[in-house]
Order: sequence, then structure tokens, then C-alpha cells
Amino acid sequence: MLTTTSKLFSSSAFLFHRLISVWRRVARVHHRALRLGSPTTFNFIYEMQQYASSLAFNQTKEPNVYVDPEVRSITIGTQTMVMEKLREGIQGLLKDFKLRYSALMNDNVVMTHMPDHVKDDHANTTRGYSFLSESPFYEKRHSVFCYLVQYYDLAMVDGEGRIGWNIPGIKELLGRTLRVWEPLYHLLYITTHISCRGTQFIDHQVCNADRHRNLFMGGNEMFILTGYSKKTGITDRDSCTPGFVPKDVAFWVLELLGGGLRSAEAILAGIAYGKEAEHLYKT
Repeated sequence: MLTTTSKLFSSSAFLFHRLISVWRRVARVHHRALRLGSPTTFNFIYEMQQYASSLAFNQTKEPNVYVDPEVRSITIGTQTMVMEKLREGIQGLLKDFKLRYSALMNDNVVMTHMPDHVKDDHANTTRGYSFLSESPFYEKRHSVFCYLVQYYDLAMVDGEGRIGWNIPGIKELLGRTLRVWEPLYHLLYITTHISCRGTQFIDHQVCNADRHRNLFMGGNEMFILTGYSKKTGITDRDSCTPGFVPKDVAFWVLELLGGGLRSAEAILAGIAYGKEAEHLYKT
């Protein structure tokens, strides 16, 4: 029995040393030929692949686009967009938005004209900051909230001064405000000349949060700044592209944001759905 045990031990020790020897040979091969940073054939091929990929991704392909000499239509591939139809669609969306907003606010519009200058500190990265934090928007941020609560009977005060919220009424009102925003979201997407996916568009922020906001004002010009690019992975640097919002659309965006509707939505969402919903509305 002892002899058998000794043989098994010797066999195990032999296998262990063989495994160690194989592992060391593999490690030497990796160190000599495969380790990143060393001037080996493997790394030459790897770097050439990276270089070729970089060239391929940076090459721009001529789009299959035909523009009518009088700019009456634009054809991309087999699809044709008639400019007159596009203009009619934009005006139709604006009209639809105005009707919805008017019905919600009972014809009470906060702003009468586009301000000549809106103060906006573009370099300010403080959490929660935007041009809405500046005068005159900050002072009247709760005016629409007070109006909506009173006009739609969203709250009541009992004899002891305690507030009771009309939660079903608040949820119904938030549904109406969403329908007000819908045509305006559509207008922002098709008129700012920014090529982006829908998922990127809905991630745009109006106030600083975990990342910097995308909506800015410069004088009386509103623009959306997107920092996404497909070349980011190659250059390790974002390509920022500004998209200027047409004046008619910018006026109504500023009305809803600066006039107080967005602040009212955030407060009511917090009451009905909690702090996370309030945060989403604020940003």
C-alpha cells in the first residue's frame, strides 16, 4: 500500500512539474511575441488593423442625393421630400401646438415676445444650472404652477391648514401637458438640423445634472449642442455640433420652459409619482 501511494505521489508531482513547465513556455511566448507594446509581428498586424479601421471610418461616402435646381424637392436614394409639403407640415405642427397650449392655459400666455437678450453662462457646470436660473425666469418660475393648481382644482386646504392633493387630477393634467409638448418635440427634432437618433434626442437636457445640458441661449438665439460623434471611439474626442432653433419654435420652447410650465410639471410629477419623476422633469 505504501509503495502504491509513493508511486501516485511521484506521478502527481511529475504532472505538476510538467504543467508548470508548459505554463512557463506559454508565458515566454506571450512575452516575446504577443505582449502589447513590444515590436513583434503580432503587434505590427494589430496596429495596422487599427490604422486601417481609422482610415475606413474617417472616409466620407458621397451621399446619393439629388437637389432640385430650384430647391423644390430633395431626393435621397428613392425617397423624395417636397419642400412645400415640409413647410406646410411645420406650420401644421405649430398650429396644433398653439391650440393645445391655448386650451391648457385658457389663452393665458406668459411671454408676449422673444426677449432681446437671455442671460446664459455657458461655462457654468453647477448642478441644476441653466438659463432658467437667471432673471427674469427664476422669479416667476412658480406662477404657472399656482395658476394650474387653482384653475384645475388640484389641491384643497382643510380647516387645520393641511393640503390635500387631487392625485387623479394631477395625473390627468400631466397627460395633457405631455400632449402639449408632443408637436413641439417633433418641431425641435426636424428643424434644428442635427443628425441624431431618437434615443439621443430624448436624452438632451435643459439643466445640468450628471452630465452637462444641451440647450443653450446666446443673446436671443436658442441652440441645441450635441457632443456625440461616431468618431469619438477613434479620436477619443467629441465633435460638438450646434443646431440653431428657428425663432418661432424657440419662442414657444422658451415660453414653456421659462414661463413656468416645466417647473409646474416637475412639482406635480413629484407629488404624483415621487422624487425621481420630479428630477426627470427638471432635467
